[in-house]
Amino acid sequence: MRLRELSSSESTQLHEHSLNVSWSEDDALAELHGRELARLLRKYVPNQCVHVIEKVRWFEDLGYADRARHITVTVHGLDGDTLYSQLAELAVGIRTTFPKDWNALVSDVRFGIEATLREIDSSAGDIEYHAPPQGDSILTIGSTSGSRVVKVACKAYRACAVFPFLPENQDRIRLVGEDVSVLLSPSLSDETTLLKANIQFSIPAAPCSLARLRKVVNIGHLIANRAKDGLRLSLDSGNDRPLIAAGQGGPIESDLRILVARLDAAVSVCEMFDMPPDTTADPGLLGDQARNADIMLALMSEREGEVRGLYPETVPIGEMYCLIHSIGLCLPDHLLVLVFGTYGIVTESTLLTANGAEVVAETGRITTRKCVMPSQQANEESEIELARESIRNELKSLGCKYIYSPQNR
Repeated sequence: MRLRELSSSESTQLHEHSLNVSWSEDDALAELHGRELARLLRKYVPNQCVHVIEKVRWFEDLGYADRARHITVTVHGLDGDTLYSQLAELAVGIRTTFPKDWNALVSDVRFGIEATLREIDSSAGDIEYHAPPQGDSILTIGSTSGSRVVKVACKAYRACAVFPFLPENQDRIRLVGEDVSVLLSPSLSDETTLLKANIQFSIPAAPCSLARLRKVVNIGHLIANRAKDGLRLSLDSGNDRPLIAAGQGGPIESDLRILVARLDAAVSVCEMFDMPPDTTADPGLLGDQARNADIMLALMSEREGEVRGLYPETVPIGEMYCLIHSIGLCLPDHLLVLVFGTYGIVTESTLLTANGAEVVAETGRITTRKCVMPSQQANEESEIELARESIRNELKSLGCKYIYSPQNR
């Protein structure tokens, strides 16, 4: 009989049980010497390596129904609400360490007996915990009217999934996507809203795709204009009913608000040039070209209005004139050049002292040509000149005699 096979109905006192061990002359040592003992050991245990491995396995596994270690942490010096709030932040990844003043017991259960393996406290350092995501979700952020909508793939974290004992009002859901994070919490004041949301976003520091930059810019606009347009979020994690939240959004500093507006103009120019979504864009480089982006966007958006410019000489009133210029926007791998001609019937022509004449057409128009070239292309001027020539031919067909095309960009 083996001790571990004792019936539970028998006495639990081990000293009241006996174990018979039989032996024969074959088990006797031929001589009382270590050599003989080693011989018999090798007889019954021919492969000592396998025997050692098996004993290590017994030591590691025997007696365990569950190898998990149990950790009991006691936190001191905090009231319940503060403790629950910090644990919720820990569970969703806002913080990575337990509250400071704590002690912990590490235990396990072996052969049905619970035993303490180790006892530690905060003097040993911080307890770090890196929250695992609970799954993947699609977050939709949009204005109340739906005029601007952004969808973001996110990792979802939930406080009560880690600490089920948290009160309902301390539950948190955190969504972390590329360049954006959202913290959802129960709405205690608005009975019509399931959740309230706080949104944070950041502009990528390194070059990224146009699609990624457009998404960040749209989020920035949604947060900046939330007071006027409203902000609504929905979370689809594969359930039939998506969660709905009213967005608050963190405050946007004035510098960040300006950068969002600048990047919006630059990205819009790229989109009007039909650049693919995976085109590489540098947010810092585009922000530095805000003036060019604004001008290019205006030129491509406005087709009629008053136009004025400098012509080498006066132009007779009633005659059509055209000024051809170009302006560019640099991307890491591409150069976008807009060649444009402003033209119209002259309503005013004033001779200046040294710079020719200022010519005005009250009802003027703009015609444009778009050139997209690799940033290192050697013959870029030839492509731009072809665009200029195309505009000249267009204006000549309209009967324009006064066409001026200075070589500047």
